Amino acid sequence: HALKQGKLDDAYLVQVIWEYNRVIDVEALRQAWNYAQKRYSALRLRFDWEEELIQIIDKKGVVEWRFIDISDQLDSGIREQRFKAIQKQDRLEPYNLQKSGLFRIYIIKQRDDYYNCIFSHHHAILDGWSIPVLIDYVHNVYLRIQNKENVELSVDYSYEIAQKYLQEHKDDHRDYWIRYLEQVEEKGNITLVR
Repeated sequence: HALKQGKLDDAYLVQVIWEYNRVIDVEALRQAWNYAQKRYSALRLRFDWEEELIQIIDKKGVVEWRFIDISDQLDSGIREQRFKAIQKQDRLEPYNLQKSGLFRIYIIKQRDDYYNCIFSHHHAILDGWSIPVLIDYVHNVYLRIQNKENVELSVDYSYEIAQKYLQEHKDDHRDYWIRYLEQVEEKGNITLVR
């Protein structure tokens, strides 16, 4: 769908937005996102479809980090307008599925003690179940960095394992469906593929 409708439809662009109602160490937060990209291979994922559609996981990635300081605007209404404009502009910026890093992080400083984060990504790399796991990891690493604690990088291979399993078992259901459809008395427009 993204390949056929990507220029017409932003259905696969996901934005998750949250607030930090405190002073944050922007550099430590950036480092935490770098750890996350190293840990989770889906954050280094890209695609190719020259011969067939394949997923490629790059060994290294670059976090697309965008820090924007709008705290110079004293009027909260103007800051809100600027924030909405950033959010809208991000939705208009397509992802190149052939390039690694199908996500962007915006940290928008509105005041010294108030920041917004826009975590924007292509749905091909994350779903609704994995986003809280990722955000929790980032914030735990951020706190460790803040507390000057050692951050051990342990790479999570579950994505690769799941993809390998799916490839190895992609046809497991075929016999079931063939037998099931053979039992249908009135087949209408159903075609059995063997």
